Amino acid sequence: MTESLGSSYIRDLIRFGYDVKVEGDSIHYRSNGMWLGNYRMPVPRLFLPSSQWVEEQTPQGWRFDGTINYPKIIGGSPVFSYKGHFMPLKQ
Repeated sequence: MTESLGSSYIRDLIRFGYDVKVEGDSIHYRSNGMWLGNYRMPVPRLFLPSSQWVEEQTPQGWRFDGTINYPKIIGGSPVFSYKGHFMPLKQ
């Protein structure tokens, strides 16, 4: 699976790829590379930012937890983290 920074041509030019794995009631996403348009760029993981995301089904909706880290070559420390519990709006 790939994802871009948005829907405009410029934002869609650079894409990040993810390995997706289902484990029980959870979906795990782990970054696996970078694309320029439709072409995968052969950049070693050491130089790429990394991210890990987990979505887990709950009785009320789903739980989401994710982190983006700097490339390992510059320490690999977290840049951004996001988590929460999502539930449908009651009508």
